[in-house]
Amino acid sequence: MNEPLNAFLVRELEHQQLFVTEQLARLPVGGAGDIHVRHMDKLGGTLPMIDFEHARVNMVEGQVRTNSVTDQRIISRMLSLPRERFVPEYRHDLAYIDDIHWLGKPGQGRFMCAPSTLARLVQLAEVTNNDKALVIGAATGYSTALVANLAESVVGLELDPDLAARAQANLAALNVANARIVVGDVDQLAGEKFDAILVEGTLEALPDSFVSLIADGGRLVTLMRRKGAVASATVFIRTGDSVAGRPEFNATLPAFFAAKPQEEFVF
Repeated sequence: MNEPLNAFLVRELEHQQLFVTEQLARLPVGGAGDIHVRHMDKLGGTLPMIDFEHARVNMVEGQVRTNSVTDQRIISRMLSLPRERFVPEYRHDLAYIDDIHWLGKPGQGRFMCAPSTLARLVQLAEVTNNDKALVIGAATGYSTALVANLAESVVGLELDPDLAARAQANLAALNVANARIVVGDVDQLAGEKFDAILVEGTLEALPDSFVSLIADGGRLVTLMRRKGAVASATVFIRTGDSVAGRPEFNATLPAFFAAKPQEEFVF
């Protein structure tokens, strides 16, 4: 009788812990959520220690597979890739919830994509082991490390120098030899072509500078949102001089281009 009861109690504890961490993670970076997590850590482990390997399995089984992700290469890599490495230390316990993580300085709009959304977008890109790939908006490098397991090579493009430095350090620590991080915007890649491009964020229009990076036969995947409409994961495919887009499924991510603060009129 003790073994079934113990198993039940363990499951209940895990469910309660998941609920608490999910609610905390949805609070803004730099706000009450992060402050609360830091204080709980300092108090000596009010939050239970997380078994990250177990958390990765739960993430894949509960978030990724259940969202129509069937590419075993993506699943295998997500089972081995330590997501906690790519978020701030005080958010390690929250690393595997199915939500974005805000990164960098407040107001810059930089983030790490939710696991299920990222997996579906990467699957939509149909990356092969002969592809030269690009991640636009690499942040701390998680998506770049994931795509590197699928492609011949991958470039992670990140505008924020601090995040780019962390991404490069993360890739080096994980021995990801076929990936590199480039600091800046797409102008840094002028003249280059890529077979598979992932844009981490939502666009209202696809910039010509992004289109120019797609190789013949190549794919660019991003979320597109027309004004007032729900965002759709869309794959753009180049055939010669023509580029056509095909929406596949609805999803949610923050805007790729952070909104500029509005100027206030001062009397």
